[in-house]
Amino acid sequence: MAGLAAASHLRGNVSEGRIACRFDTVGGVVAGIEAGVGVGFLPCFAGDRHPALVRLGPPVASLATDLWLLTHADLRHVPRVRVLVEFLGERMAALRPLVEGL
Repeated sequence: MAGLAAASHLRGNVSEGRIACRFDTVGGVVAGIEAGVGVGFLPCFAGDRHPALVRLGPPVASLATDLWLLTHADLRHVPRVRVLVEFLGERMAALRPLVEGL
């Protein structure tokens, strides 16, 4: 997760000595925060689903990223793939408030 915007933000704003722990999965970050290791950045859809966690501020706009749904070019017109892509697109649109932390 070192390549994520949140990790870059931490490197630029938090001294190395203040970083208590590092995790390589979002689930690890959730577990660490729940265990009381410290505070951290989480995607809204991950943190907001855990009632034991408290959001310390609004979503940080500079950490927002795009979400892409991709398929191989040779398969994008195959009916079953098209149906799946449309279903996933509709489902993600319905989850947009959760994903964006609204």
